[in-house]
Amino acid sequence: MSHRVGASEQGRLQGANASITGVANLLGPGLFAQTFAVSIGGGAWHLPGMAFALAALLVAFAAIIAVRATQAETAA
Repeated sequence: MSHRVGASEQGRLQGANASITGVANLLGPGLFAQTFAVSIGGGAWHLPGMAFALAALLVAFAAIIAVRATQAETAA
């Protein structure tokens, strides 16, 4: 993405990247710990791999967003 923005916009891009990383570092551990706890709990389901499935789903969603963001820039 740094190749797609001008020299005067590099700081904004890096700030946005750091902000997204900070939010992910804040929410990620709690989300995956809770998912794992629910999936191995005494309920009806015993799916210890559910946290990995959630991670795969989030990566697939991020890949779709990345492809669309780069296609929109090249198509314009």
